[in-house]
Amino acid sequence: MPRAILVGGVGLGLLASLLSLHVRPGPRLDCVTLVQQFLEALSPLATSKVQARFGSQRALHEISVACASPRSPSSGLGSAAQHVGDPDALAWSARYDALRGVNLGGWLLMERWLVGGNAYVNTTCCGRVESPYNGTACSSATSELPLTVELRARGELQKIDAFRDAFVTRADFALLRALGVDSVRLPIGYWIVDPEVVPAQPGFYQGAGLRLVDDAVRWAEEAGLTVFLQLHGAPGGQSGAQTTGFENKSWTAASFNASASVEILRKLAQRYAAAQNVIALGLLNEPELPVDTLLPFYEEAIRAIREHMPASRVAVVINLFSERGLLAIATDAWRVFNVQLTPARGFANIIFDLHIYYAFLPQQLADTSLATVTGTLVWVQSLLTQVTGRPVIVGEWSLRLPGWGTAVGDEFDALTPRAQNATLQRFATNQIDGISRPGASDAQPRIGGYFWSWNAPVLSAVRGPGCVSGAQAQWGFNISLNARWIAPGQWSAATPAPAIQSVG
Repeated sequence: MPRAILVGGVGLGLLASLLSLHVRPGPRLDCVTLVQQFLEALSPLATSKVQARFGSQRALHEISVACASPRSPSSGLGSAAQHVGDPDALAWSARYDALRGVNLGGWLLMERWLVGGNAYVNTTCCGRVESPYNGTACSSATSELPLTVELRARGELQKIDAFRDAFVTRADFALLRALGVDSVRLPIGYWIVDPEVVPAQPGFYQGAGLRLVDDAVRWAEEAGLTVFLQLHGAPGGQSGAQTTGFENKSWTAASFNASASVEILRKLAQRYAAAQNVIALGLLNEPELPVDTLLPFYEEAIRAIREHMPASRVAVVINLFSERGLLAIATDAWRVFNVQLTPARGFANIIFDLHIYYAFLPQQLADTSLATVTGTLVWVQSLLTQVTGRPVIVGEWSLRLPGWGTAVGDEFDALTPRAQNATLQRFATNQIDGISRPGASDAQPRIGGYFWSWNAPVLSAVRGPGCVSGAQAQWGFNISLNARWIAPGQWSAATPAPAIQSVG
């Protein structure tokens, strides 16, 4: 799930650092120099003068002129990437070269902003269903753990069971496939797998637990969908954000329990080793951990997974992410992973995952213009899929724009409803092209990714500390289709959906 993560989550510093190392003298240098200056201007350490000059709409325009198009041979992207020799990853990306996926966010890790902004949530099977957060408005239950503690104290844990049984059902998988979707990403809290893996951290509620994941994998198979399993909330937390299941302002990197997280991933790999439609397993979602913590954990986790899931069939997915700024940890992390996590060292079929959002932009970008953010910036971000030396999926993307209080948000709010719809349609087209349409000079295949999320948060009339409110419809894939922001067939697999036999 998204957080206030700046451009692209991983940080566009990824792009500048790589291009600066692999570019020949001549016209390309202008492109690289402009990109570097632009990225440096977005750093919190940049002076106001540098930010005004290079972190601006004018700078983006200059980049677009100097760099031409990522589909033009003059872009030099084909010679930019340091390719990792990973035949299994290349074969996997060729096999799944058009992922048109959707996240089932909020189901097996109940993020409050997504499922707790009102008394009810909307479901495919059952209409309006009570939110598990109902009755906790503006309480301390800002994430799943304190919610669970509160419900347990009131003897109301059945609210979680009722929510999980209704929020996603077989009907959702059948409908997604009928709409052209071919894959689902399933964010999972570790307590769904084994809440006792961390005995000293009680409080989470397993309920039906892995039976729900079993159902999801089986329903997906029945509908003709592949599944990307994602450890979204790790033992101890991979960050202190509510996306882990526990919003913890006292969290530090030392809180993360690497050994317990390995065991959770091992259990998932063992349980779903025979499920032919499980095509990927994600190690951590949006980790805020240093490289010297991540690398040994990744090595151990990959070995555990490969005991059960072969590299010839299942990709292991590493989410490149940094909360600390555009030129922070992830800039170096991906290069370390490329050196250390190679087939020669026993680590095959490793795929990178980027989360590309526009809702949380640095102020100087959010104060450019609507056309710049939904056009030129989308093109610049699409370069991220081309420069890591590995196949890349976009594990999360959406149509959410910067909100009120920004120039872009205010410009959008001032439009007529018809103009707003047209803007979101162009925004969707540009993003889909950027992450999925191949170009002649591409260094890596544009595999596609997963929209966040299937169900949008319900609007809330309640305002106050800990409460979710605001226009959130742009987060919902179902709403985006109904509103025709995403046209029928635009985010659709090439192969037709099988006949739906049952949606009960």
